Amino acid sequence: MYLLANDAWLNTALPEPSMITKLKNGYNLIGYAINGFMGTEKNKRYARDVILKIKKALEAEGAEDVKIYPFFPDQRTILNKNTIINPYIYDLDELNIPVKKKFYSKRADLITKLGQYCNTVKETEDYLFDAIRFTIYDFVKFNSKDALTLDYVNLIAIEKYRQLGSKKGESTARAKAKAIYRWVIKNYNPGSGSGKWNWNYVRKTKNNKELKMVRAENAKKQAEKKYKNMHAKIVNLVTGLMSYEYKKKDGTIKISKVARDLGISRTTVYKHLKDANLI
Repeated sequence: MYLLANDAWLNTALPEPSMITKLKNGYNLIGYAINGFMGTEKNKRYARDVILKIKKALEAEGAEDVKIYPFFPDQRTILNKNTIINPYIYDLDELNIPVKKKFYSKRADLITKLGQYCNTVKETEDYLFDAIRFTIYDFVKFNSKDALTLDYVNLIAIEKYRQLGSKKGESTARAKAKAIYRWVIKNYNPGSGSGKWNWNYVRKTKNNKELKMVRAENAKKQAEKKYKNMHAKIVNLVTGLMSYEYKKKDGTIKISKVARDLGISRTTVYKHLKDANLI
């Protein structure tokens, strides 16, 4: 029999107890009736191992103060009105269940400790991101992708957020976790080397100068793309099948009509036509 502070056995691979008693102090007493002879030294050792595995399984699910009480049919026990007796008698093999090992990510723990010494919000956010992602990587290595859920990822995010003291709030931590979760489910393969820890890896945060350079580069690319699209529209308009509508009798192009039909200025039309050597 096992004395538990909660119903932890419900989340394990343990079968239905042969006896369940709800005690007044909030504890539950569950018992398993076992069939078989336990007289030999070998059988005693095997039974002892199974009993300890059941205890470990209960503790892994958060059971508090799990105590074992041997019980034999010739003993008497006081059963209260909250006792449920089930007609289940188990062989030892049926109770020899797999026990989940407690998951622990050493590298994520190290990143979390280092992140507590950050001086800026940006640095803290970077360490928070890495602490979440390496915890998830190691969880998948330990348990496989099938065991990973968005709810569990959110719990990881909140735990790391509280440890690192991030100032951007829980919603930001959850957003990071959601993005990492989607990437892991789609791309992460523990056997391919993705996600391996690189001790030389340092996550870099861009300063204001670098951010301005990036924005300027992006603006330049967008301007070039916009220019190419407009250039193609104007050239196609004045050289295509309907080009006669945009030319005067002397062969010159009606800049005002092109500008009006495309909704742009005459200056823009003139510039593109000049660049295309059409005027």
